[in-house]
Amino acid sequence: MRSRSVDEQIKQQLQLILDKKTQSIEDIIRQSCEILAHMTNLASIVLGPNAKDERLVSLSIVPIAGNSATAIFVTDQGYVENKTFVIPADMSMNDLQTSVKLLNERLTGTPISELVPKMEAIRPILQDYIAEHDVIYQAFAQAFLHFANDRLRTYGQDELFSQPEFSNDAQKLRHLISLLDSPEIFRDVSQDGENITIKIGGVGEEYNDVSIVTSKLTIPGRPEGQIAVIGPTRMDYDRVVSALEYIAGMLEEHFKKER
Repeated sequence: MRSRSVDEQIKQQLQLILDKKTQSIEDIIRQSCEILAHMTNLASIVLGPNAKDERLVSLSIVPIAGNSATAIFVTDQGYVENKTFVIPADMSMNDLQTSVKLLNERLTGTPISELVPKMEAIRPILQDYIAEHDVIYQAFAQAFLHFANDRLRTYGQDELFSQPEFSNDAQKLRHLISLLDSPEIFRDVSQDGENITIKIGGVGEEYNDVSIVTSKLTIPGRPEGQIAVIGPTRMDYDRVVSALEYIAGMLEEHFKKER
């Protein structure tokens, strides 16, 4: 881990995050990547493992302020997805609880990739129990669809978009936006088995001005993920690699202690 060449501000801010208790793994990773993006003036990306092999463990609905609620589901790998929706005026709390109980009975243990078609199959049953069933159906179906895709979160887009290579060229900017929504490209970059992978240009014909630096992220009890930094080919590679190695190393060390 190249801790000596890492900005002291990164170290201090990361340690503040790791010292906080009662935070989820996702929150810690998100805040760490926000720091990474801010300190490098580039975009940082978290790419979770493919969800196709995970299974549903539980569903719940949590009422929040006013007439809203959040549909939440958890997988056997500990990942959490949620979708906030508006509760119809004529839907009771008993209706919500009944629908959640039914969905848990029918869907628990189902592979993530099969949840949406299975929900469609039990939709008539849900309709028999709940008059306003479509609201519940749509909330969970959308959360399942979002989760079933490769999980890619991007931070620091504004810093990346402001780089002169992209801010002054509308076509390059459009290509860059498309790249940030293409998890398969980031997976391809890191297929060589190395902990740190650097791809300088050549990501594709449209992305010759773009470089990607990726680092594997191993969390005990979870499939391997990745953290990446994306920016122009003129980026400071030593600084980016040092920051990535340091943050990934600190996160892995922290999660091993917390296990």
